[in-house]
Formats: sequence, C-alpha cells, structure tokens
Amino acid sequence: MLGDLNANVLKYTTQPAAELISGQSVASLAYSDQAGIAMAENDAIAYVLPEEDGGMLWMDNFAIPSNANSQYTAEVFINFMLDAEVSKMLTDYIPSSNPNAAARELMSEEELSNQASYPDIPESSEYYVDPTQDETRAINRIWNEVRAQ
Repeated sequence: MLGDLNANVLKYTTQPAAELISGQSVASLAYSDQAGIAMAENDAIAYVLPEEDGGMLWMDNFAIPSNANSQYTAEVFINFMLDAEVSKMLTDYIPSSNPNAAARELMSEEELSNQASYPDIPESSEYYVDPTQDETRAINRIWNEVRAQ
C-alpha cells in the first residue's frame, strides 16, 4: 500500500525547494521550477527523469474559455506575457523551460542549459493526459487515504 511509505516521507508539498536547499530532504518528486530554484541554491541537487519509466511530461499553456466575459483583455494579457522581455523576466523569476524563441535569444547559456528546465528526456517518458472523472475520483480517494495514515 502506498501509505506504507509515509514513515519515509518528510511531507507532502508542491513546493519542496526549501527542504531540498537545506538538505532536510534528500529526494523529492518535484515540478521543474521547484527543482530549478533548489539547484540554483544548492549545487548538490540534480534533476533527473528516471530511465526505467521515463517520467511524466507536461506543458503549461495559456487558454481562453470560449465563454470568457473579457476575451479581448485575456488576449492582451497573453500578448503581454509573450513579449520577449517579459517572457524572459518570467523565466528569471521562475526557472522553468521557455518555448518563446524571442525570449530564448535573450536568455543566458546557464538558463538554457538548466537541467531542471531542459532535462534529458528518456524515450519511456509520456505526456500527462487528463484523467477521466472516474480516474480523478479514484486518485482523490487514494490520495486522501495516504494522507490520513
């Protein structure tokens, strides 16, 4: 049972950077931005995707709901965020990959070679696919059981 691992878990969090930086945590399942923050502060940290099972790949995106009340404002915001300078500033603030070609031209070699932002991707990796409602219910039930133990 997954809950049997709780004795070895420091805590469940989506922001493990502080524990990684301090050395309180020696391993973490972490989003690339959290790993990037930790790696910038602690040279002993590395970001890897396992060769055996690859990893779960994802991509962030901007989306405007078809029934949005202010589609124009949303488009203006997206255009602002995609401006090369603004996009680069976002990467400076939150170290994660940046698909904006104009912004990438402004980035340092160090940013472009950040292993957390641009990891070696094993062939066995798969892109994350939204679960069905039934799968979501099962995931939530299991997660609540694990956390309750």
